[in-house]
Amino acid sequence: MQAQSEISEPKCAPVGATGLKTLKITAPERVRVGDSALLTCSYDLDNVQLYVIKWYLDEAEFYRNVPKKDPPHAIFPVRGIRVNVSSSNTQDVTLVNMTRNHTGRYSCEVTEDGPTYDTRVQEAQVFVVESSGRSAASLASLWTYGLALNILGMLIQATFTRNRTLNLAIIPEYAKFLASKNISGILIGGTTGEGTSLKINERKQLAEAWAKAVNETKQHLMVQIGGTTLVDVKELAAHAENLKVDSLLCLPDLYFKPSNTEDLIEYLSIVSQSAPNTPLLYYQSTKAKTNIRAGEFLKSVGNRIPTLAGVKLDSSDIKEGIDALAASNRFVVFYGSKMVISAGCVIGVKSFMSATLNFIPDPSFKLMEFCEGHANLKTAMESQSYLNEIEKNILQHGGYVETMKTAMTLLSNLSMGPPRTPLKLLSKESVDAMSSGLSKIGLKINGSIASSMSSYLITKY
Repeated sequence: MQAQSEISEPKCAPVGATGLKTLKITAPERVRVGDSALLTCSYDLDNVQLYVIKWYLDEAEFYRNVPKKDPPHAIFPVRGIRVNVSSSNTQDVTLVNMTRNHTGRYSCEVTEDGPTYDTRVQEAQVFVVESSGRSAASLASLWTYGLALNILGMLIQATFTRNRTLNLAIIPEYAKFLASKNISGILIGGTTGEGTSLKINERKQLAEAWAKAVNETKQHLMVQIGGTTLVDVKELAAHAENLKVDSLLCLPDLYFKPSNTEDLIEYLSIVSQSAPNTPLLYYQSTKAKTNIRAGEFLKSVGNRIPTLAGVKLDSSDIKEGIDALAASNRFVVFYGSKMVISAGCVIGVKSFMSATLNFIPDPSFKLMEFCEGHANLKTAMESQSYLNEIEKNILQHGGYVETMKTAMTLLSNLSMGPPRTPLKLLSKESVDAMSSGLSKIGLKINGSIASSMSSYLITKY
């Protein structure tokens, strides 16, 4: 690390140096603006003396303590950080009057005394948010912890009446249905949810209805706000934050697409300012293709968007996931494709979203057991193969949104209604063929719901 130097010290240690055995940093995940933060660096020197402990914010040193010096403390001006010297020592550093500018990666660097001068470093991410806000780090923790308990993110489908107006009345039942399947993460307004086919006021109504529903079911609510004009995206972001949703997902502009990483960072930075207390994820969609790679974006953005929590990839590109994971351990990486859950687990991805969780979550849960080391590869391959077979059976009858919506209606007690124009209803023949095919691979069709579909199959537009 580049640090401001005040004392000289050896730059390397002899081979076989011992003494400094363990190092652990303890820091608050989230700090409110104006509050203080205690950061602790615990270590075991095994009877060797401490030479120096240094603290960094990102790459800049802001505090060090050298026990042999008088006074032992040294403070360096970094982004307005204020250190309470009387509460800081060879293990602790206390920061006061924290601001949003102090969000970042905090590192403690411990060096033992000579002759070895062994040095080790540990780091932790700290986010400073407004009093009502949620940190990006807490989002990553929530999803990762949830997945360790076999909980996956759900791509919610839009629910329409026969006349293709929003059916908001069904949402509480929809939320409870998913909760009964142990689905605790919900994304609305995405591609599967026909978000870009909704008017701004409809997207707000949808968010309001789901926010009310999950208040009872305690599910994590992510709202996709992008895919429209920047003015509208900002309005949707502010509205979602006012509803206290858990996180935001943002497609870039669908026509005036960002041409490079800096353009994307600027765009998302503007969006984040309309929801400064809500974690934001970038939605890299194959339907809004750019030349920007997720890994390049995450590596370049650093802390320039304080609320940025990660990315959602809807492709099956494994290298994209590898690069995104390697960019920074600060960010969470989601795959939106069920086809790569097993492969994603192998490279280290822990977060997935899938439309099939609407109606057949068990295979995905079994795959997550493999992710966490509780199932063998053979079991994972069988579950992945079954998921792929289900998807192939469904998608052979039409487009993704139309067929997934039909499958959800066939396999649940809920009627999703028709898709919105320009998407087309499946023909009765296609619905019957899908129903037959799903039955043959062991899925139970809801006969009463299936028969009720004929009431709107005759409506083509």
